[in-house]
Amino acid sequence: MSLLAVTGADSGMKLTMLRAKNIEVVWAEYFRVGWRLTLPVLLANFTALAVLNAKTRQAKLSTWDTP
Repeated sequence: MSLLAVTGADSGMKLTMLRAKNIEVVWAEYFRVGWRLTLPVLLANFTALAVLNAKTRQAKLSTWDTP
C-alpha cells in the first residue's frame, strides 16, 4: 500500500514538495559550504599523485642506472 493511498493525494503531494524543498536546501548548503571542503581535498589528491609520480619516476631512473 503506497503512502498516497494511506494519506490521500493532497497530503502525498505536500510530502513530495517537502522532500523536493529539502533536497534544494541540501544542495544550497553544499554549494555554500561544500566547495570550501572540496577544493582542499582535490588539491591534496593532486599533490599526492604528483609526489607519487615523481617517486616512481625516480625509482625507474635509479634502476636503469645500475648495470
